[in-house]
Amino acid sequence: MADYGVGNRGTLRVTDDGSVVRFYVLCSDPQTFVGSYRWYGTVNGIGVGGTVSLGKGFGIRELGAWGVGYTQYVNIGQQATGTSGLGGAASFNTYIFRPTVPGAPTSIGVDELTATTARYRFSGTTDGGSAITGWQAQCATDAAFTQNVQTVASNGTTTFTGLLPGRTYYFRSRGSNAVGWSGWSNVVSAYVGLPAPTLNTWAQNGTAHLVATWSAPSTTTGLTGYRLQVARDANFSGTVYNYDLGNVLTLAVGGLAGGRIWYARVAAVTAGGVNAYSSSRSSMLVLDAGDLDGWTRIGTKPTNISYITAEGIRRGVSGTNQALWVESLSTGATSIAADVLGIEKTATGLIVGKTYRFEARASIAGAPLATSYRLSVLTEGAAAAVTVGPDTTLPYLDFVADATTAVLRITLAGAVTVPGATEEVERIAFHTVRLTQAVTDYDQRLRETIYESNLANHLDLACNSVGASWYVGMDGVTRFRLPGSALPVTAVFTDLVDDNALHYVDVAAAYSTRSLTNRLEVTNYGVDAARANEENDELVVTSDPSIVKYGVRSERLETNLWSEVPYDESLNNRLAEILDTNDHTARLISSVKWNAQEDLAMASVLDVGQRIIVRFDGTEQDSQIVALSHDITPERWLITLTLIGVIND
Repeated sequence: MADYGVGNRGTLRVTDDGSVVRFYVLCSDPQTFVGSYRWYGTVNGIGVGGTVSLGKGFGIRELGAWGVGYTQYVNIGQQATGTSGLGGAASFNTYIFRPTVPGAPTSIGVDELTATTARYRFSGTTDGGSAITGWQAQCATDAAFTQNVQTVASNGTTTFTGLLPGRTYYFRSRGSNAVGWSGWSNVVSAYVGLPAPTLNTWAQNGTAHLVATWSAPSTTTGLTGYRLQVARDANFSGTVYNYDLGNVLTLAVGGLAGGRIWYARVAAVTAGGVNAYSSSRSSMLVLDAGDLDGWTRIGTKPTNISYITAEGIRRGVSGTNQALWVESLSTGATSIAADVLGIEKTATGLIVGKTYRFEARASIAGAPLATSYRLSVLTEGAAAAVTVGPDTTLPYLDFVADATTAVLRITLAGAVTVPGATEEVERIAFHTVRLTQAVTDYDQRLRETIYESNLANHLDLACNSVGASWYVGMDGVTRFRLPGSALPVTAVFTDLVDDNALHYVDVAAAYSTRSLTNRLEVTNYGVDAARANEENDELVVTSDPSIVKYGVRSERLETNLWSEVPYDESLNNRLAEILDTNDHTARLISSVKWNAQEDLAMASVLDVGQRIIVRFDGTEQDSQIVALSHDITPERWLITLTLIGVIND
């Protein structure tokens, strides 16, 4: 009950019997009366009020009654009465209390887990204004509390029994009082099952398997087997392989991709499913390199770089081609310098002075960081670098062998920055790798040019460059003659008695200056770097001692000889040979006449362009036949051979 005094002798009163609230007005003055007493108030959030007549000496008057079911403030007031007994306008509030259900408890947690039991603890919050009459704890195998539900009375600590191993259980609680049950507490969960086994080893054996061994968990109640889980990442979030086993403690895992780091962990299995996993272990599966045909890795392996095989290279295939695979991965950040890592092989059986070409194709797989590669031959030079794609021809390298062996290399041509762990630093296959010997005996090569002229001039240009010649036969076929020094000697002619030589009957020999040359003006045709326009080298080569002795004897020569390694000396050598042979007067054997009846078999095979040796008066001339003339009568067969001298290397 709450009273509030008004006027000299009046009171506003609120009473509460626990369910009904009543408003009253009281006055102890027997002379006070109000014909129209106006009152007002608020109950259950709703305004109330009215007008009543209060006679003299009314004493007490109930103004209204209302059922109140929840805690609240109520208000009662009056308008001015015009009397001293009840006074002027006044009002007051008073608190009405109603008990409610308890507040939801707070879950503390789950502990003391075994394969089939778990302890759940919680604490109460409020009793709702009414004494707690009981608590309940509940668990289930789903968050909606519809599967495998247990509900038990509790005092704040409850150990649930008979749980299924290998399941996640959810726990909650609630309390009750005279009003009813509280809401459920917050939900907590815990995995109920066997403890994790111990993964002891995870290592490669001799047959390219990764072998796991483990120890049983400390508690084995309900254990039916194990699950070994293998993955490419430590979080077991990508590609994962599950191996469900019986009651064994080891497994050899085969068929995994080589050159990769594999992670493993193991868990006990019960009727409820898979239990807790062990800590993981990792191991790289290193492949068998296979037949490497003499190829080996070169370069110091940088920190954090790992190779897929112990050798750092393996035999495999790329498309339909046998290939050498170069693969590496990183376990952390690192860097690789240019032209440091690669592969090499020592080629044997080379012929000194012969020209060789080193060539290969390459194919990138996946998206490795390293993509730029080049060919090189140790001490001979290196080809240009190229960015390799799915199938790329590497720029070849030509060289002239200066020994019977050569070290062939394929190297990473561009520096690589590795920002962190990655499985594809290098991943490239080299195939169609060849070292071929040039067919020609000459270390010369015609270079590319944009030369617009008729075919005859093109043929002249090529032949001038290497000292060859060309002609059109009687059959209309164009044929080429190699330089005389490249030909075998067909016959030897002499003026002395020699059973191994032929004997001429006449010779034309004289000292002549007609072919004397001591200054060459040379245009060596070529093309610019863009391969769009003609770009030529203009050279002048002289023999100064000959000029002093004979005066300037100049000739013009057009060539298109390659001027890069290994042919960079071929043009200079060619010009030097011409001057060396022609910068002085010498006795020149211009022709010989021979009786063919000496050797009819030889007479039938002699032909223009063949190489012969002519000995005359103590000198020997290496010659090439440029014309043949036959004089045949019933008594004799004479052949006249017109000759030019052969320039020898």
